Amino acid sequence: MNDETSEVQARQCVVGVPRDAEQTQALLATRPAGWEYLLFAGRLVQAQRALRLGWRNHVLELPRGPYRALAGDEVPNYLSGEFGRLGWIIEPMQRVLAAQEDAFGRPGESGEPDLIEHLADWIVGIYRQLMDWAADMRNVGVPEEFEPAVKLFAHAGDASIEQIRDFIDASARRLDELAVQLANQRPEEPAEPITVELTLTLTVDDALNEEALAMLGDAVARFAAQNPSSENVA
Repeated sequence: MNDETSEVQARQCVVGVPRDAEQTQALLATRPAGWEYLLFAGRLVQAQRALRLGWRNHVLELPRGPYRALAGDEVPNYLSGEFGRLGWIIEPMQRVLAAQEDAFGRPGESGEPDLIEHLADWIVGIYRQLMDWAADMRNVGVPEEFEPAVKLFAHAGDASIEQIRDFIDASARRLDELAVQLANQRPEEPAEPITVELTLTLTVDDALNEEALAMLGDAVARFAAQNPSSENVA
């Protein structure tokens, strides 16, 4: 047995969620019990890692894209439209998860690698879009009366972002543990079909939303009082 063969076999013996492309290939080559869920978690972990600088930008509250300036009478409609866009980003999650059986297969059936990766990519794609949404809001300049409300509104997707991050971390931990349990299972023990139910619900922080709306209402009133000749901004 040459060194190259030994190295390949060692990679194939990795038990747990694949953390890189080589481990993913080894998993698909060997397809141990529960490989579908390990592939899914590995795709999540690797895709999230690829977005680590985007997460860093989000933590630092950095803007994204060209600067845009809004007049005071444009701000309410802008925020309303952006809040609608936030809902549009979040909405597909439940439809994607509802189709998970197509990806993982019914109990006792093999899954579809392409559909598993599609499912994971959609989850991480929503994660990326939520961070991009917040960054887009931070490149908008508004009259100072509206700045606190706009800044707070930019955090409206934070709860969903954290829920996705928690889901990815929890999935990786859970499936690493499952892989070890399966690897230690005795050959004579009866093999049960492996099913892992994936649930992820994305929410918006209602308290934050109410606070931001109150701040916006106050800003509208102050702006109108200071600019009586301007158009109605309510």
